[in-house]
Amino acid sequence: MCYKCKLKEHLAVDCKSSELKKLKMYGFGVLGQGFYAFNFPEHKVKIRQTTSLLTVIEEEATKAKLDRDLKNLVNESWDFKVRKIHPKEFIVVFPDKGSLDAFNKLSKFQMSIYGLKEKIEETNRDPETLFILQTFWLKVHNIPNLAKEEEEVKEIVGLVVEPLVVDELSLVRAGPIRVQSRCRNPGAIKGSIKIFFDGVGTFIRFEVEGGNLGTIKGKGGPPGPGKPDDKADKDRDKFSKGDKSKGSSDKFNRIGKIDQEMESG
Repeated sequence: MCYKCKLKEHLAVDCKSSELKKLKMYGFGVLGQGFYAFNFPEHKVKIRQTTSLLTVIEEEATKAKLDRDLKNLVNESWDFKVRKIHPKEFIVVFPDKGSLDAFNKLSKFQMSIYGLKEKIEETNRDPETLFILQTFWLKVHNIPNLAKEEEEVKEIVGLVVEPLVVDELSLVRAGPIRVQSRCRNPGAIKGSIKIFFDGVGTFIRFEVEGGNLGTIKGKGGPPGPGKPDDKADKDRDKFSKGDKSKGSSDKFNRIGKIDQEMESG
């Protein structure tokens, strides 16, 4: 048994729990997309049986409208602690698991007062959640062979996103390396960064798998830690429009061009 994290799967010398407790920096290679992150072992994450992710399918919703509708449908005296984390997504706390399960079984439903069409999914998110990172697959081009190792790839990718899982098959086959990642806004990732390997520079190009959209759900490949692909664990930024991703990505795209112009001059 590991005396650090109390799990039986490994010895203390192989334990990575101490690394998870470190505050880390990610995404600072893209203008306006940097963030700090803590990660905790899955077994230490408290499961909240009555917290849900409510998604508004149609119409515009507000916290006040949702709270009134939920009080009308479930319990008029209960504080649902409605919290907006995305233009169409809200964290909601139900009074008990039974009432949450009743809505969770429905693919979608319509509220009675304002006619809002919604769906509800159980989640272990903290009710005090303000922001959620988006999870997706990232393609990394032009990494030299000497750096095609999991830890080295994660170090490189950390410049633009938080790396979760490296697709091991992509390490040994030709083409880009795939990394399941999360960040504030995937739409801002579309450019190259010059990195030197033993003094020799090359442009490492980053590409979001499936397109540069503001909201992307990763598909395929191995599952990441904490099951980030799970539908109840949709990683979203609070307001992607507030990130001004167009300006950020333009600056990111110009990095390589600026370096080339300086060298040619």
